[in-house]
Amino acid sequence: MSDDRAMAPVAETGRLQMSECSELTVAAPRERALDRIADLAAHLFEVPIAVVSLVNDHRYWVEASHGLDFAMVDAGFDGCPLPFESDGVVVVEDTTEDARLSDHPLVVGQPHIRFYASAPLVTRSGHAVGRLCLFDRRQRGALSPKQLSSLRELAHVAMELIEPHGVHGYVDPTTHLPGRSLLTHTFKRLIEGHEAGDPPVHLLALEVCDPEQLNEVIRLFGHPAAEMLQRAAAGRMTKCLPSGTVLTQMSPIRFCVLLPSGVASELSVVRQCLLTAFREPITVDSIPLVLNTKMGVASYPHDAEDADSLLQAAVVASHHAREDKVDWAVFDRQRFESIRQTYDLFGDLRQAVEAPDGQLSLVYQPKVVAATGRIVGVEALLRWNHPRLGNVPPSDFVPLAEQSALIGPLTDWVVAQAIKDAAEWPASDEPLIVAVNVSMKNIQSAGFLESLTEYAKLQDRTGIRLEIELTESVLMTNLGEVWETLNTLRAMGINISIDDYGTGHSSLVYLRNLPADVVKIDKSFVGILETDERDQIIVRSTIDLAKALGFKVVAEGVETAAASKILRDWGCDVLQGYFISRPLPAHEIARWMKNNRANTSRPGRFVPEKPTLAITNTA
Repeated sequence: MSDDRAMAPVAETGRLQMSECSELTVAAPRERALDRIADLAAHLFEVPIAVVSLVNDHRYWVEASHGLDFAMVDAGFDGCPLPFESDGVVVVEDTTEDARLSDHPLVVGQPHIRFYASAPLVTRSGHAVGRLCLFDRRQRGALSPKQLSSLRELAHVAMELIEPHGVHGYVDPTTHLPGRSLLTHTFKRLIEGHEAGDPPVHLLALEVCDPEQLNEVIRLFGHPAAEMLQRAAAGRMTKCLPSGTVLTQMSPIRFCVLLPSGVASELSVVRQCLLTAFREPITVDSIPLVLNTKMGVASYPHDAEDADSLLQAAVVASHHAREDKVDWAVFDRQRFESIRQTYDLFGDLRQAVEAPDGQLSLVYQPKVVAATGRIVGVEALLRWNHPRLGNVPPSDFVPLAEQSALIGPLTDWVVAQAIKDAAEWPASDEPLIVAVNVSMKNIQSAGFLESLTEYAKLQDRTGIRLEIELTESVLMTNLGEVWETLNTLRAMGINISIDDYGTGHSSLVYLRNLPADVVKIDKSFVGILETDERDQIIVRSTIDLAKALGFKVVAEGVETAAASKILRDWGCDVLQGYFISRPLPAHEIARWMKNNRANTSRPGRFVPEKPTLAITNTA
């Protein structure tokens, strides 16, 4: 046993020395100051080893130490034993007699620790994030009340130094709330012994505002205002939480609430309280801010079996709530798996773009003159034969490409392949129009414009005329920039077509001035043209207006002879759809062209290959 009386005089001088240490921490670097705290602890308590130990994601590490040698590190020392066994001071007088420590490698082997004492490092919000630990190679007696007080005070000084800088994602320096590490550690403790049939453990993820709104606050009022917003949000949430819950902060706008099994029944009350709390504006710099708060809820074990997966599920649910424009949402695994499959598909698409042969291909749907049926051009349509999934619809993968940098190389490949294929088709007296669809990102890319310049030089020699199809939404975005690019393309001899006309802005003012050559009536109007009087009025008016303004008019989605006749009678210039032909691979389109030109060599001779085919147009 150690002599407590021998340690007492040293402990009585502790407060003075700790005051000196506190002054030191103001001027010294954090690491050196923490080492001095460890030195002071070893001196005060006459122990050979003192350690400031922190925890992060199940990993304990030494932040500062006195007397810790490389032999202990090599032996596996990674922090204080029993770091969270208690929220108070822990004293083990003889480790060989303590069931928790008797088999510890540092007890049975070098340095043969016999005495252990520690005090928690506690944040201002009351969460333990580590410990100040004392070790001795000899057995010792219990600490006196003054010694216990001194150990707590030293831990407090260490925490005051650590907390303003955060603890590797453990403590937020603005709100002083713990972060993901404490959430992970607490969750692990909560599910120990959790059995089937026990109430679930709930995790609520709150986005207190839109990311754009936080950026706007910073832009208008500065970072201090954003910090005020975070502190006010944390204060409101704290008032809603029953005893036993854990509030953590993941980012400036994302907070998480962990509800243990014991308070699982209060989920609906807590959820409603939190949402109600944020319906009242938060005042920042005398400006009341109405926040668009969203919440996601996930539960253990139903939605996830570990802390990281549970956090992911709750965050995903909060995103779904924002997408669906509702206050809160429960994690939907089926929806999540669908999103995951989409991102998996994105990775596969990237590989396909890098090595397109064998996966990517083009099919071509003919366009014919309405009056004669003679082919005037084709639209190139992209197909993807996935090695595992088979044929993937363009509606599934084209939007993925448009949301990323893949759209650039993908469109470059489509244009190059279309020009290459068209060069092999039978020559004609008139240029063959080859239409390709492009996106806003393509138009804004200088590289794309350069590549089209090279293709435009080939037009006269190959008898091919390139046509760019753009949706109305693209044409109405960044008008000056987009229109300048389109005028440049038209000057090169490249046609510009307004695709899906009638489904976007359809502004008559813009239509009057658009730098385009063709208006393409969307198939949604053409599909029921024979029976819907409203669509008949819209389509006929569009044809008359577009032609009066000098545009050629193409109707897509023509699937019946009746629709073909109506459009021809109304003066539509060009028809496209399954009534004319399904999309054909490059090697088949040559035969189709030959037959078409033979059938339309004299006026009135046009007979489509499948005149009665009337199915949904999936081009």
